[in-house]
Amino acid sequence: MNYLSTLEVSKDLGIPKRTVQSYCKEGFLPALVSLNKGKPCYKIEAHSYLSWKNKNFKGIKRGKFSKHTSSDREIVIDDLKSLAQIWLEWCASGKLTGKPLGKRTIEIYEYYFTL
Repeated sequence: MNYLSTLEVSKDLGIPKRTVQSYCKEGFLPALVSLNKGKPCYKIEAHSYLSWKNKNFKGIKRGKFSKHTSSDREIVIDDLKSLAQIWLEWCASGKLTGKPLGKRTIEIYEYYFTL
């Protein structure tokens, strides 16, 4: 079987390596985990990666939309809105930085997400 590293996947998707590692850790991207000096090392099977990519990253490449139907774009925008909401909840609860952000800061972030 062919396996890909998180670096190869990040280059292919045009996203940071740390994001790919988070996808693997959360189970969003199927991967095999092994420990390397006490740290998790992820290996992604090439065949399952391609099917996962076609399902979840259709129309997204390096932060830009490709030429797909408007319904595909609406789905992506809805996904981004839900991710933004989750991120704001993390900021408010302190999961992101270790301490909660202020109410006014959260309001400012919410405002800019709606633009």
